[in-house]
Amino acid sequence: MGANALNRSLRPKAVIMVLLMMLMVVPLTPVSTAADTNPDNLQAQHIAAVFDPVSETTTITWQNIDTYNGNVPYYHSAIYTVLRHTEPITQSNIDTVQVVDSVAACQANVYVQYAWCLSSAGGNGGQHPGHSVSYLVDAGTNSTFYYAVTIGWDSDGDNVGSPGWEVDVTYSELDPDVSSLTIGAEETTSSIETPLYFQASYSLADSETTLTWINYHSPLLPNTEPALENTSILIWRSTTEISRSNGGQIYDQLTPIANLSSDVESYVHTVPPNTNEEAFYAITYFIPNKTESGEDFVDLRFLSNNALTEPVLEDNRPPSHVTVFSVGTTSESDGTGETELTWFGV
Repeated sequence: MGANALNRSLRPKAVIMVLLMMLMVVPLTPVSTAADTNPDNLQAQHIAAVFDPVSETTTITWQNIDTYNGNVPYYHSAIYTVLRHTEPITQSNIDTVQVVDSVAACQANVYVQYAWCLSSAGGNGGQHPGHSVSYLVDAGTNSTFYYAVTIGWDSDGDNVGSPGWEVDVTYSELDPDVSSLTIGAEETTSSIETPLYFQASYSLADSETTLTWINYHSPLLPNTEPALENTSILIWRSTTEISRSNGGQIYDQLTPIANLSSDVESYVHTVPPNTNEEAFYAITYFIPNKTESGEDFVDLRFLSNNALTEPVLEDNRPPSHVTVFSVGTTSESDGTGETELTWFGV
């Protein structure tokens, strides 16, 4: 099957993946109207975590408190920190957890008045819709993980990110199922099965870019499992970097420049004349009928250095012609002189 036909045949799947990846950046903040728990120190409320097996992303959501107290003015100087662990997060293990992300508790330039930082679900004049953080789970994960959210702020009241802002007050109350989950998210992701050690070099003399790699099933690697039947290699070229964050979009918008046998470990791309641009290359396998339901599989996460992080400059465009050229001469009384050449447009 040619590269164009292959891309067309899988386009519906690619569209679905793009939509799912777009959902990853949309704040998914289910609003709870339940009463706050232990809110005096602005503890995160109503934490939840949901794992999406298609995008391999866990989305953690929570809300601000919904009733005013004396610490609410610190919202503008506060940040929430999202934590992850293999056990429910408590005071006894908080020093061993993984930090996922930190986000401003309430943006001062959006929610100008402190009271607006209260949760919009509370009916007390609050306008804040809640928080959402998406975490891309590592490849080959198969376990249950627990999340928690803590808070800290600048006791001087400086806004987050302003000069002099520094967190010097922290609270980790970790009330169960308020700011710390007692039921974890089951996270299962696919293992990596892509070409490795992907490299690219451009030859000006030949106007060619040579790509090399080692196949995942190469006898040089400690992997005894052969590639599935009819597995092929797809090579992609883009003027923007290809990564996990845009893999679905790349797959939907680009056509592979090559569709090769799975045992090939190099490819030469001839650069068209009059080219002058930086190119990013990536390589993946196309594995027919890989899943249990018989669906084809292409790993678009690009997690094994199978996509360039630095571009290749492909420049075979000749220099511009001289547009203006003039010759001027001067002579001296002693018989010497000068000739001056002037040109523009190079």
